[in-house]
Amino acid sequence: MNIVIPLCVLLIVCVFGLFIYRKTLKKLIFYSSFLQFCQSLVTEINYFQNKLPSIILKQNIQGDFGLVLNAYLNNNIKNCLDGITFLTNDEKEEVDNFFSRLGRLNADGERKEIENFIAMLNEKIANLKSFGLKKSKLKFNLCIMLGVLLFIILV
Repeated sequence: MNIVIPLCVLLIVCVFGLFIYRKTLKKLIFYSSFLQFCQSLVTEINYFQNKLPSIILKQNIQGDFGLVLNAYLNNNIKNCLDGITFLTNDEKEEVDNFFSRLGRLNADGERKEIENFIAMLNEKIANLKSFGLKKSKLKFNLCIMLGVLLFIILV
């Protein structure tokens, strides 16, 4: 019975560290899907010049970004972004601004706008890979060590 409470503390702290790590990983997956969508959007604009809803419907993107695309088609992107907890408010605003400007320009202006956004997404992904994942792994390891330390103290 003496070991149950310290084990629970260890488990809670480790789960908290795992939550921090998964948040960064989900953000990386979201931005990678976003980048894939933007690249295919530029290709569609360059070669096929299809309408935007038909381009989005052809995409086979799953996960949180797939939900954002469906919300865009249903004009409900604000509510969808509110449900995504791993993005900061500034990041949500960037995504909302991208989709609010989408389809408002001619093909050349649209392509340039998307290419600028692709450059920004590449920078965010590189940042997440180099710093974000390392920091989140470090936080995860620190949580594990803190849990072990609390376990030793409580036992």
